Amino acid sequence: MQQDRDQGREQDGGDRPRSDAFPHVEPGDEDLTGVVQLLGGTYGRDGRSHPRSPNEPEVRWCLEAGVRALFEEFCAFEQGEHQAVLPANELLGAVSLRRVMVAYADLLSEHGRDPGHASRDRVLRRWGSTTAFQRDVLNYVFRTGREGARLAQRAEQLRGLYDLPFGEVARVLSSEESDVQGTEPVIQLQIALQAAFPADRRLQELVRANYEHRLEAWARIYEDVADAFGLRVTRAGFTFRDVAAVYNTIVEGVHQRLTAHPSLGLLEDGRSLALEMTMMMTEKLDGRPWSELAVLRAHRGARG
Repeated sequence: MQQDRDQGREQDGGDRPRSDAFPHVEPGDEDLTGVVQLLGGTYGRDGRSHPRSPNEPEVRWCLEAGVRALFEEFCAFEQGEHQAVLPANELLGAVSLRRVMVAYADLLSEHGRDPGHASRDRVLRRWGSTTAFQRDVLNYVFRTGREGARLAQRAEQLRGLYDLPFGEVARVLSSEESDVQGTEPVIQLQIALQAAFPADRRLQELVRANYEHRLEAWARIYEDVADAFGLRVTRAGFTFRDVAAVYNTIVEGVHQRLTAHPSLGLLEDGRSLALEMTMMMTEKLDGRPWSELAVLRAHRGARG
């Protein structure tokens, strides 16, 4: 269709073939149906408005640019210290479309693409207003598909460690999950926005839905680990979703301490606080001492 050809040219700034290899997208996170909700329509030759696809590549590039601009405004780190530039209630409105388009041009150039004429019209043609775009950027930041894809990859990585004793698997899991809280821009942005806008009902609903999805995914991971290594949950009525809630709280709490200073994530003797709390909780749930749990081996076939 002519409309599709026009969109292709508009996206790339020319007629050359395009690559849709977006940053930060893993298998399972490709479909933005239900995530992007505030797009305007397009007009066909019949003069009528038609729904615009949320999976149009240019839509995702604009959203990625919005995430980068928001992160740079709110979560950028300089010399190891958090630079809070603006009061939280002024933040979203302060990220101008001009700044988003600077991030857009940078993103496309970094991925070997021609950004063409990077102007605010790219956003306004699709969303109609800055407010609609900002709301869809928040929908995009908290989309469950991203976390689902990340945790599916995490589950696969863990199965690759099942040749190791359980103590080593627990060490890797606790340390890496604590680290990822402070190294992935989107997760940092989620945490910052959640804290900064407690009265924003729509934002907090996104937070809740994302967290519920995360708990369900982690529950499946912990159940898989427990089954592989023969771990037990001896507390009556305690589900693997409860297990996920406990361990996630440990990780999130340690991250908050690490944000203040790296030394706050360690015990007095230099051991990892996240691992120590994981060990204590696992002992309590299983009923066996850590010295016995740490040497457990996965049963044959568990890596499948």
